[in-house]
Amino acid sequence: MVIVGIEDQNLLRALQSVLAPREPPQTAFQAERLSTEAAERAELFLRSFGYYQAVVAADPNDEPVEARVRVTPGPLFVFAAPALVYESDVPEAEGRAAAEGALAALHAGLPALSAAVLETESAVLTALKDAGYADAVVARREAVVDHATRTMQVTFVVQAGARARLGAVRLADQTTLSPEVAARFAAWERGEVYSPAALARVREEITAAGAFTRVRVSLAEAGVVGAPRDVVLELEPDARRSVEVGLSWSSSEGAGAEVAWTRRNMWRRAESVTLGLTVAEQRQALEATARVPHLAGATQTGLLSASLAREDKGPYNRDALEASLTFEAPRAGAWRPSYGASVSAELYSETAGIQNAFVLSAFGEARLDRTDSTLDARHGYEVRVRLEPAASFGEASTGFARVTGDARGFYTPEHRSWLTLAARTRVGWIEPIAGSSNDLPTDRLFYAGGGGSVRGYAFNSIYPQARQRAGLNPGGRGLFEGAVEARARFGERFGLVGFVDAGTAFDDPGNVDRLQVGAGLGVRYDLGFAPLRLDVAAPLNPRDTDDPVAVYLSVGQAF
Repeated sequence: MVIVGIEDQNLLRALQSVLAPREPPQTAFQAERLSTEAAERAELFLRSFGYYQAVVAADPNDEPVEARVRVTPGPLFVFAAPALVYESDVPEAEGRAAAEGALAALHAGLPALSAAVLETESAVLTALKDAGYADAVVARREAVVDHATRTMQVTFVVQAGARARLGAVRLADQTTLSPEVAARFAAWERGEVYSPAALARVREEITAAGAFTRVRVSLAEAGVVGAPRDVVLELEPDARRSVEVGLSWSSSEGAGAEVAWTRRNMWRRAESVTLGLTVAEQRQALEATARVPHLAGATQTGLLSASLAREDKGPYNRDALEASLTFEAPRAGAWRPSYGASVSAELYSETAGIQNAFVLSAFGEARLDRTDSTLDARHGYEVRVRLEPAASFGEASTGFARVTGDARGFYTPEHRSWLTLAARTRVGWIEPIAGSSNDLPTDRLFYAGGGGSVRGYAFNSIYPQARQRAGLNPGGRGLFEGAVEARARFGERFGLVGFVDAGTAFDDPGNVDRLQVGAGLGVRYDLGFAPLRLDVAAPLNPRDTDDPVAVYLSVGQAF
């Protein structure tokens, strides 16, 4: 399609993108028909971009035969000051101020784009709903174009309705969930002003329980003016039982398989109970986990777990019996705090240092997640900080505090959506409060190396070797890890990744010997829910004991 008459190259490119490519006309009749269709679309496009005096005409050419439109854009119209009119139920001062604030985005002098009108309308409604006006609607939108002043004046006529207040949480179908349990999801005082965020939190909590495939949360119809309105839950149960199987393999960590059986909503509390079995070269375990929303009437979701495990941790073997209780506190924006406690009996073998420990520990964790996906993020970042005070008894008694921090970031350029740049870092430190640092539990110390750490090096093989030579338990009191990846996607399913990892565990932050660095390439295949990952890595500064190459096969990105 040939466009004649537009000198503004940005406007020309935009119009060309709208006039969808067609097969070149073969006859004069086809050229005329395509030119007429294109002229109609061009005129609509120009009006939506503020050119209300544009003149567009079909201008087909016979020799050679080509479809063509001739355009005279005319002047660009701008907005006059917008107006907001309430047809009924004028909001209180807070609501009016919020709506006026959203309306300010459509200020006088801006190009009169139709998209800006729709965006502002949506923003006004969002502001009113956030202020408690759950039933607010734009009854009509009036846009007056003044050709003399070359302006558009937009008026939004709004029906705000009464300010809504929240009542109880109730079920549309009481067979899906216990009414008493449903009522506990009301994390507000009766009569509190409505907000969409309050309903979103209820939906998020119930969805996270994993017992339902569909969760719809809505505000009941208004009754008596000013009376609280109930929040209604419509739930569609997930399969009551399911079985999941997972497989993994790496040349340094061996093969592994996991199977998990889950029973959901057994007591109509939106709970789920999972029994898991892991059989791998480096880990064999039996685990049981129960996830119970609003455990014991608290506002947090409770996770109870117990496990019996035997693990080959690289420099030592570990046999452990462990039980824990974790509470996930309500989300505060993108922040998700959690806290809990655990007790474990540990036996260590194939290592110097202490051979057994009975460990009591607590933890508090804060997590900020602004990523767009759990298993294959392309935008955003995540930060996590965890503090664990603990006490260990057995061959030696110690009190200590362990702190770790993780950060991940993802960036996909706007004009190169096939490429994602990713980076992560992890740091940690353990500090004895009572007793000697030489008697810290072996598995609480830090190690680096392996598929989830520094690829190219054997699992947990990076730590201060001098400790073991001195007859102490292995591991370092501190940890640093970092990694960068460039992830390219080809077509619907395939991807290629280049990466560099680095890390070390150490005893003295001021005397770190060196970072071990690994690099490699990976292939990704999108399974629909997550990528299948195959990575091949090599150590760049190998030690005498390091293999020349390591291979990793798993599901999900490395981080």
